[in-house]
Amino acid sequence: MSEQPARSLLTDEDLERLGITRDLADYVADLADQHGPLTPEQQDRLVVLLRPDPTEHLARGA
Repeated sequence: MSEQPARSLLTDEDLERLGITRDLADYVADLADQHGPLTPEQQDRLVVLLRPDPTEHLARGA
C-alpha cells in the first residue's frame, strides 16, 4: 500500500502561512513522492527557498 501524497496534508491556511502557492506545493510533493519524504530540516530549508521575495512586491508597487 502506498503512502498518501504530501500535498493532501497542506491546507489553504498552511499555504498562506508559508507564502507558497498550491501549484508549488504540489510540485514539491511530487518530488517527495519520487525521491522519498523530506526530512524536517530539508522541509524548513525548502520553505525558505520557495518563499516569495518581498522586495519583488515593492518593485511592482504593491
